[in-house]
Amino acid sequence: MAEQNEIKEPDVGTVFGQEELEAIQRLLFSGTTLNRGKDVDLFEEEFARYCGARHAVAVSSCTAALRLAAQAARLREGDEVIVQANAFWNAVVPLVERKVKLHFADIDGYSLTIDPRHVREIAGRSKKIKAVLCFSQGGTPCRMEELRKICDEHQLILIEDAAHASGASYNGRKVGSWADITCFSFSTLKNISTLGEGGMFVTNNPKFAEDARKLRECWPIGETVPAPKDHYGPYPKPEDPSFMKPGDAFSQDWLRLDEVGTNYKMSSIQAAVGRIQLKRLDHNVAHRASVAVQYDACVTSLPGLKTVALPPQAVSAHHLYSFFVLPEAGFDRNEFVSLLKKRRNIHIINRFWPLNLHSIFRMQGHGPGEAPVLERIWFKEQVSLPLVWDPQVVLRIIEAIGAVRQELLDAQKSRV
Repeated sequence: MAEQNEIKEPDVGTVFGQEELEAIQRLLFSGTTLNRGKDVDLFEEEFARYCGARHAVAVSSCTAALRLAAQAARLREGDEVIVQANAFWNAVVPLVERKVKLHFADIDGYSLTIDPRHVREIAGRSKKIKAVLCFSQGGTPCRMEELRKICDEHQLILIEDAAHASGASYNGRKVGSWADITCFSFSTLKNISTLGEGGMFVTNNPKFAEDARKLRECWPIGETVPAPKDHYGPYPKPEDPSFMKPGDAFSQDWLRLDEVGTNYKMSSIQAAVGRIQLKRLDHNVAHRASVAVQYDACVTSLPGLKTVALPPQAVSAHHLYSFFVLPEAGFDRNEFVSLLKKRRNIHIINRFWPLNLHSIFRMQGHGPGEAPVLERIWFKEQVSLPLVWDPQVVLRIIEAIGAVRQELLDAQKSRV
C-alpha cells in the first residue's frame, strides 16, 4: 500500500534565512539601483575568489552563461565541438542555433562524466573541432586534468557546464579554475540559489571576461577603429554628448560585427542574496554529502547495486544522487523504479537523456551506438534518488530501497 505522503525531488535545493531577508530589505529601501549595483560587483569578486579564478561575470542563468560561452569562443557554422553525451539540452542549444557540428563523447563508466579517452579519440578525427563541452553531472567533477591536457595539445577551448558543481573540486582545485570557461547555475534546485534563477560565467581569460560583460548588456562585439568625425552630416557633436546616450556612435566606426549581446544581467537583489548563500555553500555541500553517505551505505550493503564512482581526487557537490542496478542484481531497474512509486510513493527523476538519441539529433543523423556506455547505464541501470534535507524522509527512502528490492527478488523466486 502506498505511503500517504509523496516523496519527490525538493522544489528548493538550499535554505534561506534572516540574513537574506535583511539583504533584500536593505536594497529595497536604499534608494540605489536594483538593476546592476555594487552587490553584483562584490558577488563576482567573491565568487571568482572562491573558485580560484580571475574573473566572474554574473548573469541571469547558467543557460545565459553557456550562450555567452559559445559567443566568446566565436563558434560558427562549420565549426565542430565535442559534447558529453549526457549533457543538458540547454547547454547545446547555442551550438544548435549556430549550426555547429556536434561529436558526442561517451561517459567514463559509473562516474557519469565524460570519458577523456573518447575525447582524445574524437579530437584526432577533425581539424575543424574547436572546443570540448564537458558536464559535471550530479556535481561530480570530470577528469579535468586529463581534459585540460587534451585541449592544450589540440588547441581546443574547454567549456564546463558546472550547473551542478558549485563547491565541487578536483585535485585540490575548485571547479571553475580548470576550464577556459565554466558556467554555474544558481537556480531553485541548486545548493546555492539567487532567488530561483541566476548564473555565473567564470574564466581566467581576460578577453573572454570582457566579451561576456559586454554581451550580457546588449553590447556588440567585433572590430572597430576610432571615428574621426565630430559631426554627422549637419549634426555636430555636442561638447558633452552624454545626455544623448550615444554609446560608441561618436567614438567608433565599425569594420566587422562578430556578436550581438542581449540582456542577461543579474539584479542587485539576486546578487546580495547570492553573496550570503556563497558563505553557506561549503556547509550546504557538507550536508548533502552527509545524506549521500547514508545512501551509499544502503546501496553498498545490497548485492547487485553500485554507487557512483568518483574520479580520483574528485570531491562532489552532491547536487544529485544516483546509483545503479547491475545485471547481477536479479531484478529489472524499470520494475524497481515503478514499485518505488506504487508501493512507497517515491518519485524517481533520472537525468539526462542521451543527446545522440534526442529527436533533433536523430534528425541530423545521430543514433544508437554513439555512446554505448551511457546508453546501457541510462536505459538499464541508473536510478536517481531525491536528495532531501529531512532526515526522517532520508530514512524512509533507505528503508524503501531495501524493501522494494526484496519484494522483486521474492517475486522472481516465486516464478521459478
